[in-house]
Formats: sequence, C-alpha cells, structure tokens
Amino acid sequence: MISIAPVSADDAPFLFELFCSTRWDEISSWGLEPKMAEQLLHMQWRAQTQSYQQQFPHMKHWIISADKKKAGRIIVDQTQNEIHVVDISVLPAFRNQGIGTHLLREWQREAREKEMLLTLRVYASNPARRLYDRLGFSVSFTDDLYVWMQWSGEAYMNEKEQEKKEV
Repeated sequence: MISIAPVSADDAPFLFELFCSTRWDEISSWGLEPKMAEQLLHMQWRAQTQSYQQQFPHMKHWIISADKKKAGRIIVDQTQNEIHVVDISVLPAFRNQGIGTHLLREWQREAREKEMLLTLRVYASNPARRLYDRLGFSVSFTDDLYVWMQWSGEAYMNEKEQEKKEV
C-alpha cells in the first residue's frame, strides 16, 4: 500500500539519505574522499532545499511510504492553473515497483477533475523520463539539461475518445 504524509522536522535524516541515494553515482564518479563527498552532498542538499522553498513558497512536501516503510518523497506546487510536480524521489530499494506511477496517476486524476495542467521538469538523461512518456506527458520545452513536460486532462480525454473510435 502506498501512502503519503506531510514532511516533519523529524524527517530530515531520511530526506538527506534519499537525496544522497539520487546523487551518489554522480558524486562517487568524481573520486572524492568519502568525507569530502559527504560534505558536498550536505551542501547540495541544503542548496536544493532553499532553492525549492524560494521558487515554490506554497509547495506541499510529503513522505512517500510503501507498506508503512519510508520509500521516498514528493513535492508539489499548485497554482490557479497548474499542478507542478517539483520533485519525486524514491529510494533505490523501492524503485520500479509502481510507486511513481501510482502517485502520478493520482495527480493526473486531480488535474483532470480540476481541469488543470500537470507539469514537471526532469533531467534529460533521467530514466524516469520513460515513465512520464508512458503516462502521456508531452514535451513542452527542452534545454541542455532539462526536459519540461506537461499532461492535460483534455489530451487524456481526446486519447480515450480516439481509442473508442478505433475499437
């Protein structure tokens, strides 16, 4: 069972562990001493946290649990016209188990009900990009690092209507 609960101050050690799990391969490839790598990860984590707070002052931040075990986090910012998935991260042991799919489908349902766009940004090289493609997100913009993607309930409804016609 997948659930989410608001982040609390007690979650900081878990959130840092999660952050490290998403950056470790890159950082370890640099050949840094372990102590230096950890210091760099702490600095990057603090910078990311502050950046998110500045860019998305009304964001909601949740811990993702799978079968009552902390598995990841999701941060979402909602405006009048858009639901933006700021970050979704899952520990390696919980990846490829449908957690991201489940949560994104829930946000798609909400976006469809509210007639809003669901948007996100992903590193161009991130394997999660395949998930977003599979769930019907379309590319709205790219640069050297990121792909901005969006999903609209209207596009979803058009796809379903087309599928009915083809049957």
